[in-house]
Amino acid sequence: MTSVDTGWITDEKPHPVREYLRQQGFRPPLDVIDGAARVYDPIVRGLAGERLYGVFLKDYKPCDW
Repeated sequence: MTSVDTGWITDEKPHPVREYLRQQGFRPPLDVIDGAARVYDPIVRGLAGERLYGVFLKDYKPCDW
């Protein structure tokens, strides 16, 4: 099993606060496409022969749990 940190792709504040900040122009620094790419990356690397298992990937690299 491999665990992946998708990065900051959502704003989990209460809805009224989130909507207010959105109107002010705030957006999380990463989007869902970047988050999906981070999840898909170890699959592609595995198909290419690089076996990543029992690791936590953050920014595409293994790091401490």
